[in-house]
Amino acid sequence: MISVLLNPWVWDSAAQEKYPDRVTGESVPLEYLNEGYSEYYPYTSWITKGYVKRIELKEYATELL
Repeated sequence: MISVLLNPWVWDSAAQEKYPDRVTGESVPLEYLNEGYSEYYPYTSWITKGYVKRIELKEYATELL
């Protein structure tokens, strides 16, 4: 069985205001996230400060070649 970790986290406008290289809506690089069982997670403080937000992933890979 192959497990695929998902990254539904994107930068929000507060992150771009503080750090111009972090563009609103772009995916947060995995280096900034903690690996969970089924997805990556940012620091809780980033969520409460509005630096990142979670988007709903609507498409999943159904077949691996």
